[in-house]
Amino acid sequence: MADMLELMKSDSKLKVVLKEFPVLGPGSVEAAQVAVAVRMQDPTGKKYLDFHQKLLNGRGQADKARALAASEGSRPRHGEAGQRPCQPEVRATLEENFKLAEDMA
Repeated sequence: MADMLELMKSDSKLKVVLKEFPVLGPGSVEAAQVAVAVRMQDPTGKKYLDFHQKLLNGRGQADKARALAASEGSRPRHGEAGQRPCQPEVRATLEENFKLAEDMA
C-alpha cells in the first residue's frame, strides 16, 4: 500500500484501479464485501482509498471486523457490508473481478 501511494504521489498521470480479489479465505471475502459496499457509496473514491489504507496498514489477515472498523466515517448502510446476506450488487462486483482475473490468466 505504501509503495502504491508513493507512486501515485510521484506521478500525477498514473491511474490506479483497485479491484477486490478475496482469495485468502472467508475473512477475506467478508472484508471484500465491506470494501465493495464502501466503494458503491463513494463516487469520489477518496473514502474508498482511505478505507484501504486503514485496512491494509494493519497487522494480520483482513476480515469482517477489521473491515468494518476501517470503514468508520464511511460505514456502509445496513446490509451492504455483510451484516445480512450479501447484496446482489456486491456479489456481482466480486464475481466480475474473479471473471476479469480468470480472463487475464
